Amino acid sequence: MRKIILLFFIFLSFFLNAHEPNYGLYFKSHKYMGAERTALVLNNNKPFRLNKEFILSFDMSLRNGFIFGTVFKIISDTQDVISLNFIADEKNNQYPILSINDNIYPITNRIELNKWFFVNIRFSAKKDSVLLDYDKIHLAIPLLC
Repeated sequence: MRKIILLFFIFLSFFLNAHEPNYGLYFKSHKYMGAERTALVLNNNKPFRLNKEFILSFDMSLRNGFIFGTVFKIISDTQDVISLNFIADEKNNQYPILSINDNIYPITNRIELNKWFFVNIRFSAKKDSVLLDYDKIHLAIPLLC
């Protein structure tokens, strides 16, 4: 009887661990009113003092549903606006874009749901550029101020 109970718990633990974990910051975006949308303020609404380079990196997984909205938005002291967004075209094809001021840089990766991938964005004052790694895509964009 002990072996049967032990086998039951082993089987149960494999079954429970077989599903994708559900954790992390879950974004509420376009379906919600402005006050209900997710925001993560890292600086207590005060400017960050940056050196010659600034790096923001994180892992991201996209859950099922219509993917649309802003992942991050950074506004510099010179009012440059840099953001990573998900948009949809006229045919409802969804894809990520990097936006710098009024310029849009599409990211050619197909959106894969429930897969973790790495995002890294580097702002280099020395090179006057923005470097983005999104999954396996690498973009280098001059920051024209």
